[in-house]
Amino acid sequence: MHTQNELLGDAALIRDETELLANTAERVGLMHQHTVEALFENVTYTDAAPVAVGAGAIAAGTSLVGRSVLSILKDLFRAPYRAAAVGLSGGGVYEKGLVGGVGVALAGSISPNDDTVAARRVRRTQGGVTTTVFVPAGNAVAYTDPGVTAYAAYTLEADTVAGGTKTSGAVGASFVAPSYYGTVAGPAPTPAQVQALTKQLWPAGQRALAFTNNNQRAGFFEPKTNGRRAVIKNQNGYDVTAAFTYSEATFTLPDGTPEIYAGYVLTDPAGDGSPFTYIFY
Repeated sequence: MHTQNELLGDAALIRDETELLANTAERVGLMHQHTVEALFENVTYTDAAPVAVGAGAIAAGTSLVGRSVLSILKDLFRAPYRAAAVGLSGGGVYEKGLVGGVGVALAGSISPNDDTVAARRVRRTQGGVTTTVFVPAGNAVAYTDPGVTAYAAYTLEADTVAGGTKTSGAVGASFVAPSYYGTVAGPAPTPAQVQALTKQLWPAGQRALAFTNNNQRAGFFEPKTNGRRAVIKNQNGYDVTAAFTYSEATFTLPDGTPEIYAGYVLTDPAGDGSPFTYIFY
């Protein structure tokens, strides 16, 4: 059984512990309040122009003194910056020697993403000289460059606020004189007879051509600049180079430009009207 003095001592102890708990709770509350205030101090959001930086990073050497936890976390977990993207398509292979040249059709697009586009232009490089040929009004680009007669390369450029000038890959417009193939009556057809055959715009390279000779001659004619064919084989893999007669002739292109053509004509008539393939190497 506790004495009166012991009971009084216990009561004092309980009172002291209660005051200690109260003081601790008050300190914890103040610490929480100060932590919240620290999280949000000096954290402001503006509409300033975006800066082209990577995602979730703080540059080496950056001082964190005076930075709040929230501002640091914002840098560490920010979304990736998306730079503007520029693309251009079009161009191709065109017939050489047409009167008035050709129109080169181009199509492009500019995606600002997280940047802002300030200016746009289509650039043409021809003969070592680069010029602006079109200034688009918006980010969707459609333009046809008229009267082109010689090789040209095109790019689309966009000046952006944060990322500088963005340039698309180049697209080209190249020109070749036509090639012709088909069946002919004699071993040396005239340019007019050749130009009545099937016409193709082909660069230099191997050609596998199907003919339907019916006791006729297979003929293939191309610009001499493609180089002379060293070997001709039939569809069965046999070398038949000696069965063809080689010749050269000067053709006149529509704009009056002369073009030397190389011709390969089967020396003797052959075929029963069934398709038969020759490969020109």
